[in-house]
Amino acid sequence: MERLVTVALLALPLLSAGTPSRFRDMDLSADREAYVWAEGLLQAAAPNGLILSRGDSQTFSLWYVRYGLRQRPDVVIVDRYLLALPWYRADLAARNPELASLLRARHDQEAALMLLSIASRPVHLTYQDDLLLRHGTWTQEGPLYTLVR
Repeated sequence: MERLVTVALLALPLLSAGTPSRFRDMDLSADREAYVWAEGLLQAAAPNGLILSRGDSQTFSLWYVRYGLRQRPDVVIVDRYLLALPWYRADLAARNPELASLLRARHDQEAALMLLSIASRPVHLTYQDDLLLRHGTWTQEGPLYTLVR
């Protein structure tokens, strides 16, 4: 019985290696959808803009193009969900002194509303945020909502 288990365990890698078509089906190296989306958003953002994104798929795509590929270093990207975390607000304030008011926020909604009053940067949204869209006048051009000052 022990030999049978050993033979079965040794055979598993050989069985999976025998199906290269499965690996081709799972290959996403040519999938550029997230990159194209993030690059388009960054290009559409105003100079020195502040982009509020929501969630991993949006934020990580934007961070990859912004920080990994070093495109649009003038733009600040803020994840709406991460604003709930005090350490994240502290990190944003440390990297961007004009965002120091975020340190006084008691919760994420207050922090998000504070971002609308940052006069030194145009504010953009990558998604429809009911709370933020009720405060101020916004325009929508392509994928971005832009706060009208």
